[in-house]
Amino acid sequence: MKQIRKRLTYANVMSTIAVFLTIGGATALAATQLAKNSVGTPQLKKEAVAAGKIKNGAVISSKLGAGAVGTNALAKGAVTGEKLATNAVDATVLANNAATSAKIAKNAVTAEKLAAAAGTTEKIADGAITNAKLAANSVNAGKIAAGSVTASKLGSITQVENDLVVAANSRGLVGAGCTGGSILIDVGYIWDASVADLYVKDIFHFFQAGFITATNGTGAAHEVTVISYCLNA
Repeated sequence: MKQIRKRLTYANVMSTIAVFLTIGGATALAATQLAKNSVGTPQLKKEAVAAGKIKNGAVISSKLGAGAVGTNALAKGAVTGEKLATNAVDATVLANNAATSAKIAKNAVTAEKLAAAAGTTEKIADGAITNAKLAANSVNAGKIAAGSVTASKLGSITQVENDLVVAANSRGLVGAGCTGGSILIDVGYIWDASVADLYVKDIFHFFQAGFITATNGTGAAHEVTVISYCLNA
């Protein structure tokens, strides 16, 4: 110790302190003034970049890896309609059977949302289109295929007949009406066409009844029959 003390001078002590300050200062300077692009992924500790370290708008779609944002990462109700770009959700994006009726909002599927020929018959479930789903006057003549409306589609048709004996050299009127709420759809008649001067002159209907007038120019009485065709809807 005596030998060391003899060699300790003011100059030696100050030189040693200067060396330590130089080394420490250089280290501090290096920590605060890093070269550009000198800190890469290997220099970052695990979980060093927290949410508070990420600048707003820094994480864009191109920065996300495929499958990076799974369904479990999305909060319920986070993806709303205004968050989706136009035409973002098309048929190629939807999984099979993904768009169930429970997933579709009321009145969401309008005519302009359907692609041409999208609503084909095989896409419509049996019984899905009820009368309540059809808009007023939506089924017009142009929407009905030729021959598609058969008698069986309309209901049963019954005939109501009424006979009249027309006296010689006279004229008579006879009618037959549809009953029970049935609808008159046509009027016909029967007479003996072989008899000269016996013919039906007028055919008309009034409300739900059909009428004919017959003229008998012969010297004997003859019978005519009016027929009303009634639709039982």
